[in-house]
Amino acid sequence: MNNSLHDLRLADVIIYWGANPYATGTVMFIEHALANLRGQTAEEKEQWFAGKPVVDTYMIIVDPRGTEAVEAAEAAAPDRVLHLAPEPGTDIVLANAIARVIYERYRDTVEKILAVYRQAAQRGFKWDEDAWRLYLEEALEINKKTLDQCLAEAERITGVPRRDIEKAAEIVGTPKPGGAPKRVWLMCEKGVIWNQNYRSIYALVDLCTMTGAFRGVAGTGCQRLGGHQVGYAGPEPPPPWTAERHHVSPWNFAKEKGIQLNTYDDYKRLMESWYNEVYREGYYKTRWPIGDKYVPTTDFRLVAGEGKVLWVHDMDNYKLAPAAQRLKAAVSDRS
Repeated sequence: MNNSLHDLRLADVIIYWGANPYATGTVMFIEHALANLRGQTAEEKEQWFAGKPVVDTYMIIVDPRGTEAVEAAEAAAPDRVLHLAPEPGTDIVLANAIARVIYERYRDTVEKILAVYRQAAQRGFKWDEDAWRLYLEEALEINKKTLDQCLAEAERITGVPRRDIEKAAEIVGTPKPGGAPKRVWLMCEKGVIWNQNYRSIYALVDLCTMTGAFRGVAGTGCQRLGGHQVGYAGPEPPPPWTAERHHVSPWNFAKEKGIQLNTYDDYKRLMESWYNEVYREGYYKTRWPIGDKYVPTTDFRLVAGEGKVLWVHDMDNYKLAPAAQRLKAAVSDRS
């Protein structure tokens, strides 16, 4: 999270991905997002960016359903709202397809944004050229597939028409009069979080990186929607989690395995080893969330036969668990 609600009023492009903000962030959506979409924050933009062009704001909503947020946005500005309705589980493919079009067709905009990161790297900002190259070559498949091949594949997998993928890229990537990149603000929530989780978030963060959401300009940002506040209090978890409670990201994996990251080939080997152990040989085979193996995940441990008492307070864990049917069967069998 690197932005505030006021940034939402200053954005040129607002993206909601896997979120229904009309229902779960009503004040934020109506008072800030729709106000911007209607052009009611134009004077604020002129004050913040004196002498810079003020352009019409666009909104992109990614959700398999036509939600209340889509209806409200289209009522406010029907010609400046794009609703993308991917098949559930295909967010990574869609995000990478949009990014590939932006990279291919709006390279000047991308290079201006990358220049900001590279200059900031000289002042301590963490910017990794090898990781960026890996993203381009492995995720976006630069030099492996043509743009036409990528778009055809994305359309087939996601169900989103190619013209809409290209339109999303055009909305985000087309520079403003004078050549400045647009200010992009993206917010995501459970629709993408509970859908391959970390891998989906990686894809969105990479897209935000390419579109300048992290360049430190007012009106930009990348964060989750939220929708509720939560507090936690409890004892330290028992071993083995006490000292090693963390998500097994590629970087933590590298530390655990003693993998040195000195060259681009080192990065490629890391990603292949991490993906193989955590996903191919891990989650995809066992359905155990090895990516979170040090975090006590209640439902998976119940299925594995651990635990004696299940306390449920003010929730329906059969509907909220990542593998709800299996959890329900396990509780039924054991109780």
